[in-house]
Amino acid sequence: MYFGSVRFFRHLIIAVIILVLLLPFFLAVYFGIQCSVLKKELRETKQVVAEIDAVTPDELINELNNLSNSIKRRLDELEEELAQLIGEQTPVIEQSFDETISTRFDEFRELTSDPIFSQLDMMQKKLDESMLLQISDLREQMSSEQAAKIEGQLEELINYQKDIEKYLEYINISIEEYIRGNQDNP
Repeated sequence: MYFGSVRFFRHLIIAVIILVLLLPFFLAVYFGIQCSVLKKELRETKQVVAEIDAVTPDELINELNNLSNSIKRRLDELEEELAQLIGEQTPVIEQSFDETISTRFDEFRELTSDPIFSQLDMMQKKLDESMLLQISDLREQMSSEQAAKIEGQLEELINYQKDIEKYLEYINISIEEYIRGNQDNP
């Protein structure tokens, strides 16, 4: 039986002695590697801290100003790009809008014998229908981003249309006053 024999204990004592001798060696190698890694990290950290300490407030301000300027330049570039995109789409819309307005205005001139208010109402309805058709056509043709941009432009055009309506109303009032003045003074 091997477990109770002298040979077993001799092997056990040799194994323990080898383990006692080799274990500290391997632990020393392992901890030595860990220590060198930590020293390297400590050196890098000290270097970063030294670099941060070496930076003066003026340098930080200059760096922040440079960053701010680069952001402003990028914003300017984006504004230019947006203006270019708007510039590409605006002539088409303006031309269509101008043609519609000029057509309606010509119709208005031709129909001066009809009552002014009925003409204005008819012109307003046609213009609104035309604008809605154009908006729906443009939405189908363009991406959502372009549609949003053009929708903003159309809002501006609608505001212009309202101004034109006010002007036409002023013209109507002036014409009515002129007609009343001519009726009073035959």
